[in-house]
Amino acid sequence: MVTNATRTSPKRPTTFWLVGLLLVVVAVVAVLELTNTTHLFHKDLGSGGIPSTSPTKTTKPAVNNTSSTSDQTKTAVNNSATITTGGPPPQVPTGNFVSNHRPGGSAPTSEASTCNTTPGAVCYIQFTKGSITKKLDAQTTGKDGGAIWYWDVKSAGLEAGSWKVTAVATLNGQTQTADDGLALEVQ
Repeated sequence: MVTNATRTSPKRPTTFWLVGLLLVVVAVVAVLELTNTTHLFHKDLGSGGIPSTSPTKTTKPAVNNTSSTSDQTKTAVNNSATITTGGPPPQVPTGNFVSNHRPGGSAPTSEASTCNTTPGAVCYIQFTKGSITKKLDAQTTGKDGGAIWYWDVKSAGLEAGSWKVTAVATLNGQTQTADDGLALEVQ
């Protein structure tokens, strides 16, 4: 006796998995775009480091994305900033974050920026205008707790307009920030 049995294959959730995978990929790309990690759907607005010179010797490389572990502390080096976990936070940064708040036009575009905080803290100055952020390279403060940068507004690529100025100090894995009371008004 011959029967006409139809053979049914089990339903494969291939479509379900493909849609799920596609959603994950879209979410990852969206996060990378929103954090300016990639520039697939928008152009890079010039975020990055500002060339500067310093009279103090910096011991950190310009960019180093390595990490190391010692017996007593954990240290991660990222974009020339050293972060050591454990211990008190740095003092809130003070100083002349920019020497001239109205560069350009007939005024000079050269600047001197200082950050004073706890000795051994890593400090940088950042400038924000809308979605654009520029930073002076991070420096480890000296025994006096100070760091200084000499730089130029034109070389930094700061376009005309009002820039918020913020000093950022990090020590023992903790960060303190201070905003300049005056904006940097590039002419």
